[in-house]
Amino acid sequence: VSLLIEKKLKMIMNEQTAFLIAVFFFLLLPFGTISLSYSLLQMVFVSLSVVYYLLGMFLEEKRSMHFIVSGLFWSGAVLCYPYLAFITPILFIGMILQLKSKSIKEILLFCATCLVCAIIFLAYVFSGVSIEVFKDSVINIFTDPSHSGQYLQERNYFGQLPDIIKKLVVIIATSAGFYLICIFIAKIKKIDLKRYDYLVFFSITPFAAYGILMLLGNTIGFYRSSCMGMSVGFLYFAIVSLMIALLSKEMIQIVCAFLGIAVYLVTFLQGAVGPKDYMGFLYLNVFLCIYQCFWLIFRGESKSLIYIIAYSSFVVCSLSLLYTKGFCVRINGLTPSTTFEDRQRMPFGSLKSIYLPADEVFERTNKERILSENSEEDRTYLLVDTKALLNLSLKGKYIYIGSISLDSDGMSTDPRWIAFIDTPYHSMPDDVLIDKQSFRKETDFLNTKIGSYLISHSNKYYIEELDEYFKMTLE
Repeated sequence: VSLLIEKKLKMIMNEQTAFLIAVFFFLLLPFGTISLSYSLLQMVFVSLSVVYYLLGMFLEEKRSMHFIVSGLFWSGAVLCYPYLAFITPILFIGMILQLKSKSIKEILLFCATCLVCAIIFLAYVFSGVSIEVFKDSVINIFTDPSHSGQYLQERNYFGQLPDIIKKLVVIIATSAGFYLICIFIAKIKKIDLKRYDYLVFFSITPFAAYGILMLLGNTIGFYRSSCMGMSVGFLYFAIVSLMIALLSKEMIQIVCAFLGIAVYLVTFLQGAVGPKDYMGFLYLNVFLCIYQCFWLIFRGESKSLIYIIAYSSFVVCSLSLLYTKGFCVRINGLTPSTTFEDRQRMPFGSLKSIYLPADEVFERTNKERILSENSEEDRTYLLVDTKALLNLSLKGKYIYIGSISLDSDGMSTDPRWIAFIDTPYHSMPDDVLIDKQSFRKETDFLNTKIGSYLISHSNKYYIEELDEYFKMTLE
């Protein structure tokens, strides 16, 4: 995909810009996961859709075909995140402003492509699902019942704001320091800086600040980031790209800046966690910052010092992304270790030889020992825990339910777990192992919908208290 992006972008911009955008696209994957998740696919589809959209905007040849292909990829992105359908008018506004009277035909082609894709998808869905079932479950297209609940939303939406503000101040301060250093070096070299030169320095501050904080922060530990990158740093990319777009008064830059922010907002609104966790979806603004840097350089008087500073910033930022991805292992969270953090090696189990915080090593080894000692080969187990890999410690067959999907009030329980068990392909579990950290009392679990379902579909049940779990045996 990165090679395709580079090849296509070289048709409408210089090779340096196209190459760097492709490199950063590659480095920003895999979005904190090693699986082909809908989040990763959204990034791929949106990026490709925007690339072909730009080809259609600036190239006369095969213009209609470019917008058709753009519509195909946009349809794939909407399938991953349905809320993206609501920001499609931003693309239409760009077409109208750029193509004027020719835009109507291209908008209709784009919409027709999306409509055909939607019809094909719905035909596939209805080939195996009745209209009644579809109507009952269509709400799940726009919500995730496993992450519902007002408390969860309030905790994530408002609880993250102080941390966002604090980290954004650190990023801006680092950027301001880098900006002043650039100007100071230019003055020492007696370089006559023009307006565009100052804007070039401003456009590369996100890359310098991002790279410096990622490298030093993760190494020393004062500014830890995730394997998605320094999430709040993406917010600064968005701010800088939008400011430069507005100052330049370039229509396509303004459209792309707002489109990148809109992609983030709809992804965040459809998601289950807070605004900070989704800031990695501001990736379009990162690509736009790269374009803006070279766009500004080529409009000013090219100076070797500015080239050196710009490329140095890109290199530092690229190395910081590689560095973070190289040592970060996602197990139950996104925060990597640092060189000064005390980590211990897992002695056995599914995570053998992986280095984890000492308290997590103790917890996991204790839980794996308990699960192994309290399971048998010929039984089926339902494990209610936040750590899916612990299922591998069970000797028999297992069914897994993440406890994040279960609330003790029973109101937010994901109904799909009951539907999953209540099928001819899956049998009732013989034993249920309930994590005590998630449910302090066994009655808390029994009051959930899945707990009530298990009791109502068994003749008897017995509960035994273990060190880390409640073990409920069903008969």
